[in-house]
Amino acid sequence: MSTKRCTYRWEEDEVSGPLLRKLLVAHDYSTWETRAFLRPIFKWMKVGLHKDGSRENEAIERAFAYVEWLVQLATRGDEARNIPKLPTLQPSYALNTIVTASQRAGSVREAQRAFDLLEMHGYPPDVFTFTALIDVMARNGDMLGAIKKYEEMRLSTSKPNIVTYTTLIRAVGMNDSVETEQCLVFLAHAQEDGAFDEALLLEALETCARRKDRVVATRVLNEIATHSPKLRVDDRFFYTLGQVAGLLDNDGLEPVLTEWVEKDMLSSEERSKIVKLQQQEGTSTAAGGLKVLGCLGHQTSQSVRKAVVHHDINRLISRIQSGSIVTV
Repeated sequence: MSTKRCTYRWEEDEVSGPLLRKLLVAHDYSTWETRAFLRPIFKWMKVGLHKDGSRENEAIERAFAYVEWLVQLATRGDEARNIPKLPTLQPSYALNTIVTASQRAGSVREAQRAFDLLEMHGYPPDVFTFTALIDVMARNGDMLGAIKKYEEMRLSTSKPNIVTYTTLIRAVGMNDSVETEQCLVFLAHAQEDGAFDEALLLEALETCARRKDRVVATRVLNEIATHSPKLRVDDRFFYTLGQVAGLLDNDGLEPVLTEWVEKDMLSSEERSKIVKLQQQEGTSTAAGGLKVLGCLGHQTSQSVRKAVVHHDINRLISRIQSGSIVTV
């Protein structure tokens, strides 16, 4: 990578040129913030990776070489260009950008490569970078690899949060390489790690529906009945059960709502409310009643949204504390 870095004339590149030419004539480098350096990476990765699987390797390699150059600027500067060391520059953000861009395009190779470079250069991956890699691995069918990366995450300083657990539970619904019970393991871990939210129970129910597993769905419902009474008065609970029942009833057995009423896990009134919602939404006949947009995307809970916002706030605070210039 270092050889390639020397051959790139960033100031002559169509994408990075405008930034570099400004940098080369700058007299005060203290006002340069990391975000300005990320724009070329966004453009190269957008050109390099596509959701249909096609790729432009030259653009991808240019993005990675540019990140290596940013590491050089942050650690020792660029003597050949008379650019001093820029200690407030944060190349980890550039690598995070590549991981998330790779996630969106469904490319494990580039996501893993950028993740490995984070560790190689001594930048601890944050919780969302870990989660992005786990997500893209799972969506590409490597659920066992995703779980291994998750276990590594639990041992790191970036502990799984509700976004991670939501991603993993949804991934179980899209992979038959692990048993549906794996979502129960994730629920237990979330409770142990202090990352639990009742919305995860609804995610687990949806996963059971995708896997057509009424046995595990019944165990999840029992967990709700026993430990989450507040959830049972939430409209999300009834809406989710309506979708879940619509899919589970395709197994040819007794209607699952009837089974749950007979087992005293639902009341007759609750069943009536669910049936009414099914009729309103048409979920009882929708074969693909549960939309999936990657491992995240459908009916994202408020807890997940809050976690994302808090992460952005924490990153902003970190940048300010490190001396980086921040513009709003």
